[in-house]
Amino acid sequence: MHDYDLTGLSTRSFEQMIQALACKIVGPGIVVFGDGPDGGREATFSGQLSSFPSQGKGWNGYVVIQAKFSQRPKQKPKEDERWAAEQLKKELDVFARPHAKRRKPQFYIFATNVALSSVHRVGGKDSLSRLLESYKKKIGLKDYRVWDYDQICRFLDSDQDVRKAYGAWITPGDVLAKFAAAIDKDTPNFSKVMMNFLQKELLDDYYSKLEQAGHSPENRIPLEQVFVDLPAFEDRRSESPRESSNLPPGFLTEMVSVGSLCLRPEEPGQIEAKTGLAQLMTKKQGRFVLIGGPGQGKSTLTQFLCQIQRANLLTGRRGVEAEVREAVNSIANHCGSQKLQLMSARRFPLRLELARFAKVLASQTETGVNSVLSYFVSIVKDRTDYNVSVDDLRKWLEIYPWLVILDGLDEVPASSNRAEVLSAVRDFLIDVSMCNGDVLVLATTRPQGYHDEFSSQNYQHRWLAPLSSTSRLLKN
Repeated sequence: MHDYDLTGLSTRSFEQMIQALACKIVGPGIVVFGDGPDGGREATFSGQLSSFPSQGKGWNGYVVIQAKFSQRPKQKPKEDERWAAEQLKKELDVFARPHAKRRKPQFYIFATNVALSSVHRVGGKDSLSRLLESYKKKIGLKDYRVWDYDQICRFLDSDQDVRKAYGAWITPGDVLAKFAAAIDKDTPNFSKVMMNFLQKELLDDYYSKLEQAGHSPENRIPLEQVFVDLPAFEDRRSESPRESSNLPPGFLTEMVSVGSLCLRPEEPGQIEAKTGLAQLMTKKQGRFVLIGGPGQGKSTLTQFLCQIQRANLLTGRRGVEAEVREAVNSIANHCGSQKLQLMSARRFPLRLELARFAKVLASQTETGVNSVLSYFVSIVKDRTDYNVSVDDLRKWLEIYPWLVILDGLDEVPASSNRAEVLSAVRDFLIDVSMCNGDVLVLATTRPQGYHDEFSSQNYQHRWLAPLSSTSRLLKN
């Protein structure tokens, strides 16, 4: 039996994990729902269940599964239990309305990350059970189950697939070291190499590279002090909306939210679900192209997105250099001021400047680089003076979620080896698929470089509006 840190999940990723567990525990054939208004359900089933809640006594009828996630549980247990009861009552009240449009459940599962005490009569478990009992006649409820923190942990103990898929978010302590232990058997100190690499990359990107805009390199400014989370639109615009209330969420906010999800091509439970999630988990979900003109902040955004991931992996770890700890705290404070949920996106970041990658790939006879993974091997070697292999990275890709930034396709001229670069990217995505890897891919380009592979239907496109119009709205 293990304890899990469910606070590393976001509201949506918790719902997603409950859907995956439901597919395994309740049974195949359930219908799951994605983002947006779900009518008070994360998943439903209609018909005869073979073995839930027990073998030979499966429910027969309409089943609704509802998940409620508390962002800060375990602060005050009684308040947490009261919050869970309030959330449950709100859902049941909607079902109980005389002319409710929602289909009333005959069987109901309420899942929450709150830990409910088992004290007789006055504990959280009994309180929620009494609440559900009081609604049986009102909505025609025949039976119900409550999955609280402890119950969900026991389900995770017995389901290796779901535990592995969400391990990066629910593993307490030094998550990277625990995952890397599987690779350490073949490559001693793999976790130390990766931590060494992350620290150096974090400090290298900590200060904004304003010298590109004519500033003196001596006047270094922390990246987060010049970073603004600009909105990006699904279509190209000549200007932003006139009202700030019509702006979409900041693009970084969107990426942090998407990064909190399990993006494996075959998420646990997905195969069993005949509709719903299986249709939602398309290739597009984890692949984005950010399009904007020169100076609009594309590279700065990708740098800070990587900094968030590095800070996540370095937070609270022993042996971190003092300057790195100071930088991590600064990044965390800035995320807090921007209302970015730092710990909901624990991905290993890899940022490729495609122009540089193209040059190295063109000289592969001298460099030995012929793929994205072999290029990453060379970067790790240069930064840490340690050796890792392509096979090590394939294993790492299989067991841990990644964020991959492909920055500046437009800086690779069509007259050079652009075709080889795009081929290497496609090969990498095949590697991801073959190992069922969990990878969020973000490519950036200018409008004139918006074509070839990244303009295909396999990517979601986000366009930055002109900086002047967006900045004016943000100030107001």
